[in-house]
Amino acid sequence: MKSRGEAMLVSVERGGRRLMLLDCSEWTVRPEDAAVTSAWQPTVEIGFCDTRDGSLFPYLLINTVNHTFVRARETDWLLSVRPGFRAFLAHQPAT
Repeated sequence: MKSRGEAMLVSVERGGRRLMLLDCSEWTVRPEDAAVTSAWQPTVEIGFCDTRDGSLFPYLLINTVNHTFVRARETDWLLSVRPGFRAFLAHQPAT
């Protein structure tokens, strides 16, 4: 597996099927893992790494507080709906 880093969880949506992270990435969670992510709380740090196994959900997302993990894939839904959103957030001052 190749580690990609960590980012803060901003929101859990669609019953745990979609996660938004502070780094502006959006993740679609494997359906059978949605029960796990639906209990995750915003502001927790999420580690993520590429399993490189060729599956439909090739990433592991790991809750660094309770050490639960799920399979997911990165999506670009937000970028297709709101072009420029990633660039806008990248230029916001840290709080």
